Amino acid sequence: MNIRATAGYEPNFDIDLGRGSEAETQLRAILGDVIAGHRIEVKCDDQALNTGRIYLESAQKPHGAEEFKPSGLAVTKAEVWSVRIGNVWLLAPTSAWRYVGNQYGQLVETTRGDNPTKGVAVALDGLIRRLSEGPFDDSDRGVA
Repeated sequence: MNIRATAGYEPNFDIDLGRGSEAETQLRAILGDVIAGHRIEVKCDDQALNTGRIYLESAQKPHGAEEFKPSGLAVTKAEVWSVRIGNVWLLAPTSAWRYVGNQYGQLVETTRGDNPTKGVAVALDGLIRRLSEGPFDDSDRGVA
């Protein structure tokens, strides 16, 4: 098997070990926050693999209400937003998800059931790259 490195990438054990250690530290911090009771929002998007898009809710119309009210990503106080798609988990700072929703989301309104929602759909293709673009400004809590 012949594996090519990405252009510009030069394998170096010392540097790669450092990157791996840094990633382990970051994951431990996130998981430690969860264990310590810090806020992490957990979502499941069971349709994402079928649609090729992830849905980020930002408003809902509760049963019997006349107007939509901010919800989901627009109001969460969680520092980390996580989404399970199939057997894969995506965890990123909430500000990163808001950025991606605002920059790349396509407005969507769902009317199924007795609790319609509004939000944005973001293509899975390129999602990880977009979540990594930071730094993110969390001053804009709205999503599209």
